[in-house]
Amino acid sequence: MAAELSLDVPTTLRRTHRGPTVLCWLMLLAGGAALAACLILPPWREAHELRAEHAAAEQRLAELEHRLTVVTQQVEHLRNDPSYLERLARQEFGEPPPDVDFTPLELEPAAQDPASEDAPAAAEEDTGDALEQAAQRNPIVSVFVLDETRPIVMVMSGAMMLVALVLLLRGGAPDRR
Repeated sequence: MAAELSLDVPTTLRRTHRGPTVLCWLMLLAGGAALAACLILPPWREAHELRAEHAAAEQRLAELEHRLTVVTQQVEHLRNDPSYLERLARQEFGEPPPDVDFTPLELEPAAQDPASEDAPAAAEEDTGDALEQAAQRNPIVSVFVLDETRPIVMVMSGAMMLVALVLLLRGGAPDRR
């Protein structure tokens, strides 16, 4: 009779082991998600900052190239065009040429073509800005990004994943007796 009891396991006992198994899988998933956030968000944030610096440097380069073009043309005119030299001298000393009304012109920097911007780069900037705003509004997001807290979260996530794997490989949670 004792042999019959040990062989016949009620279905309610079999179902009770699903809860801890699901909990172990949830622990594994949560630990993996936290670890992935710690590993992905900081380099993504740094890449966004580098792209912004690169765009600013390219804009500055375009401005300097335009200025160089203007100055090169002015030097060329000074060397080869005596009438330009005369006009420039009159401008500097404030004398208009005889029989001519003089109006000084100011050179404006070349406007950039908005169609030349890459649409994917703009979308990535929006995503990076959204990440920055989320980190400022929600301190939980900043936990995954800050250098002070990220290693702690990574260790805790790894430990949670390790415990979940060990429990799953052992066959679920230990029996409560």
